[in-house]
Amino acid sequence: MKIPVIDLHADTYAHVVMNEKCDLKKYFHDQCTDFESFRAITNSSMKKGRMILSVQSLFIDDRYCHCALHQGLAVLSRIRSEIDRSKMLFLCTEASNLADAPKDKTGIMIAIEGLEVIENDPDLLSVFHALGVRMVAPTWNRPVAYVGSCLHGYGLTIKGRALLKKMEQLDMIMDISHMSEPGSLEIMEKYRGKVLASHCNARAVKESSRNLSDSQLSALHERGGLCGLNYGQCFLNEKIGPSDEYPTGFHMLYEMIEHIASRYSIDMLAFGSDHDGCTTGPGLENPEFYPDFADFLKEKGVSRLDIEKIYFRNFQGFWQK
Repeated sequence: MKIPVIDLHADTYAHVVMNEKCDLKKYFHDQCTDFESFRAITNSSMKKGRMILSVQSLFIDDRYCHCALHQGLAVLSRIRSEIDRSKMLFLCTEASNLADAPKDKTGIMIAIEGLEVIENDPDLLSVFHALGVRMVAPTWNRPVAYVGSCLHGYGLTIKGRALLKKMEQLDMIMDISHMSEPGSLEIMEKYRGKVLASHCNARAVKESSRNLSDSQLSALHERGGLCGLNYGQCFLNEKIGPSDEYPTGFHMLYEMIEHIASRYSIDMLAFGSDHDGCTTGPGLENPEFYPDFADFLKEKGVSRLDIEKIYFRNFQGFWQK
C-alpha cells in the first residue's frame, strides 16, 4: 500500500558534512569510512518510500561545539546546495508548499537540533529562519543556557523564557525531543506556538530518558501536539522477537503506535525516524519499508484513514493550524 510519508526527523546532511570532512570514521568508532555507502535517506529511497517531506536536522557533534555556528551553517549550506542541484527536492518552509508540490517531489524542512548553533545569541534565530529553518529543538544531550536536556534535569531558564518569545515572533515549531521533563512540561504550558516531539517514543513501553513520560505525552496530547515515533532500536522494546514474515522492527513500532493511540489518540502520532542518526529496529533501516509497513498495519486492523493520519495527515493538519 503506497501512502505519502512525512518524516519529522533525520540527520542525513549533518553526517554528510562530517563525512566530507573525513571525520565520520571517528564518529562511528571505525566501523565505516564512507557514509555515502550506507546512508538511509537518498533520493532513491525517498522515492520508493513515497516520502513527501523529510525534516533534516542541523545537528552538531560534540567535537564541533567550539565552532557551532560555523558547523551549523555548513550543514545548512549543504542542504540548500543539495536542494538546488536536485530535480526531486524542494525547500519546504510553509504548509502550503506541500499542497502545491508536484507528486514526484520531496520537500526538505530544516530544523535545528541543539541551540549551540546560535552561540548564546537568540537574535541569530532570525538569520536561520531567513535561511529556511522552521523547527527548533533547543536541546540535544548537552546542557544549554535555555532549558535542560534529558540528561540534565533542570527546567526552563530566564534565557529560555526570552527564547520562547523570539520563537513565537518567528512562528517556529518547538520540538521537545531530548528535553528534560520539567523543561518540556513548562514549555508546553507557556509556549504560544506549535509544539511537538519530533523523534520520541513512550517511556511506559521502553524505559529511556529520551522517551516521553506519561505526563509529557498527556500534556502534548492536551495541547494538540504530535509525537514522531523514533525507529532507534534502543528506544523500542527490544524484547519483541520475530513472529511472522514481517521484520521484527514492524512489531516494535506497532507496539508504540498501539500504546499511544489507545491511551491518548491516533491523532497525535507521526513518524520521526531518526534515520542516519541511530541504529534502527530490524526492517526500519530506510524509507523503502513504508509501503510494506502500511500493509502490515492494515493486517493489524488499522483503518486506511488512521494509517494515513500517522503517515502524513496528522502533521499536515498540525502545520496548517
